[in-house]
Amino acid sequence: GYALILTPPHVDISTVDEFAVDGAIVVDPRGDEPLFQGQWHRQHPVVTTGRTTTGEPVRALVDNDHRAAALVAFAHLEEEGYERPA
Repeated sequence: GYALILTPPHVDISTVDEFAVDGAIVVDPRGDEPLFQGQWHRQHPVVTTGRTTTGEPVRALVDNDHRAAALVAFAHLEEEGYERPA
């Protein structure tokens, strides 16, 4: 029963509220997005994929382990016989 709504990073909060949004997922957050301003993020669940670049604290995040992912990808390429992946 949920719908996915994609918005640009600096969408106006009033525009988001027109859709009766229950919560938000912020991909690659900087921390200065309008969803983090004022009371909106205190009244709605907001989850981020990674930490904010501004150091703003968030209540919930799914962190990215880019180093581990790269090691797995390179190990796979090596297993497939690649010697100099770019």
